[in-house]
Amino acid sequence: MAVRILGGEAAAYALVVVVAVALNQHVGNQGYMPLDQSIVYNGAWRLLAGQVPYVDFWLPFGLVPILLQAPLFLLLGVSWTAYVLQASLLNAAFAASMLFLGRRLGLRLGAATLYGGLAAVVAYPPMATPYVDQHAAIFSAWLLAVVLLGILDPARGRRWWLAAPPLFLLAFFSKPVPSAYALLAGGLALVVAARRQQRGRDLLAVAVASLLWAAAAALALRLVGVTAEAFVAQTLDAPLALALERATSSEVVEVAVAVEAAPVAVGDAFVRRALVVALYLLALLPVIAALVVAARARARDPGRDPAILALFAATAFGIAVLFMALTRNQPVSALALVALAWVAAHAALQRLVPAIATAAAAVATAATLLMLGTWVMPRYLNDFEGGVPAGVDAAVISPQLAHLRWALPPFAAGLDADSADSYRRLVAELAGRPIPPVIVSDSVLYPLIGRAPVPPALFWHRTLSFPADGPARAAFDARFRRDILAAGSDLVVMDGPRTWMAVRLAAFPWLEACLRPDGRREIGRFSLIPLDRDCLARQAASDGPALPLR
Repeated sequence: MAVRILGGEAAAYALVVVVAVALNQHVGNQGYMPLDQSIVYNGAWRLLAGQVPYVDFWLPFGLVPILLQAPLFLLLGVSWTAYVLQASLLNAAFAASMLFLGRRLGLRLGAATLYGGLAAVVAYPPMATPYVDQHAAIFSAWLLAVVLLGILDPARGRRWWLAAPPLFLLAFFSKPVPSAYALLAGGLALVVAARRQQRGRDLLAVAVASLLWAAAAALALRLVGVTAEAFVAQTLDAPLALALERATSSEVVEVAVAVEAAPVAVGDAFVRRALVVALYLLALLPVIAALVVAARARARDPGRDPAILALFAATAFGIAVLFMALTRNQPVSALALVALAWVAAHAALQRLVPAIATAAAAVATAATLLMLGTWVMPRYLNDFEGGVPAGVDAAVISPQLAHLRWALPPFAAGLDADSADSYRRLVAELAGRPIPPVIVSDSVLYPLIGRAPVPPALFWHRTLSFPADGPARAAFDARFRRDILAAGSDLVVMDGPRTWMAVRLAAFPWLEACLRPDGRREIGRFSLIPLDRDCLARQAASDGPALPLR
């Protein structure tokens, strides 16, 4: 009724978009200093500094959000507000798309608007800032959605299906996983549907379009100097190596920031895990209802649409859970796929048992409200134990961080009680230096000091952001040395004993060997250590010709 009073369908879209942007902007601008959320911020800054992904810095994932962020920084200036805006706009586009999908699947305007609103809550606000996982989940959800629409509407299905290849590229160049899962599921659905609906020409058109899009992407990379070897090493070999490490590792997951690992209390960890499981089970109920009802209806009536909708709902939800489980990721990373599952499940139930569809909408709403109270905060907050500190306005560190709150996790705050002031002093000192330092930190220090980054690592994670060993590591280290010498750097800045992603200076023994400990000093948690450039030059002299990042 409220939607009708506001003016119908156009008002519904406007309402969903406003909610999506406002909520994400509010959460993102009330967030906390980024740690691994800095990947896109730093990557976009590198583009503005003239650096090329895969060529000037190692990039296992995140190309699409970085490419989208750079023009926003260029137009609006480098700031936290401009940073959050990208996520807000994508959140709005996804929320509106779920409303559109609901309408295409036959949902009443009120129900479709509700699901658009739920998507606005769960798709991006849990992270709030542009991040590779959320981008990949949204593009993967869109990929599944166009495949579904093409199956249900054979007359215009080719148009929908031809949108699948570019959506996969957008998902893959955001993050290979869960994009690969969506590709497998969507590709299988395309082949089965084309065979059963006798749409071989449509399938051929999709295959040809896929080849053309892949060729266009390869050509674009080649034109900016990216070699096939470098691309494979960074986007395929590195993530696969990490996946194998995680699959064979039996280590206990610990949480730590710039300190020796601080184990999570068993009781707290159990409660948190139980909450995650409970919320996911609650969110799964509409999908289970759709599967059960559609299976029973199919036994009485061979109509296919409800069964197809239920299967797509289960597939989308399954990909979200698989992504979270196999990557040991945050539970909020793929909630866009859950939103898609809810829309498809409701459409299946509405065609069969409207009363159950209404109940499913209520369950989805309840799950979203619970998530809103527990998960809709930046990723950093999800790693906190013992509550969230109040923090201070991060504008005291840099105007770039206006509206951002600054705080350290409770288990690390005692190390640097005046951390905002420490960062302010560090930024001021580094910005005043004519020569850029070598910064080893997962924060956003290079954009804050206005200097082109020196290391060929976008962030600091052994295996993902630089090779662990082998010929690729030798090439990376040689490039690192040459970049330091080319920049004229004579100072190394280390973020605590180890970075947020657990990299120590000992990971680069050649760099550690050229440090001058006698001149070392501290600003808060940061160590500023002079670098012996002559030592580094002697090492570089034996490297031979410049090598690509491979």
